[in-house]
Amino acid sequence: MIIIPQVLPFLQRQLFALILQDLVGAEDIVNEVIEVTDGNDSAILTRYSLPDT
Repeated sequence: MIIIPQVLPFLQRQLFALILQDLVGAEDIVNEVIEVTDGNDSAILTRYSLPDT
């Protein structure tokens, strides 16, 4: 997990809670990246697999 320090702690907690909600019922989250970006009034979650090395 990487949390960008420029985000206020209360906002980090809210974004982390959104990620946890998104992962409920997820089948396979091993080696997966979840990127959170600001979508003005909402957060945009993008999930993708890490490439094999």
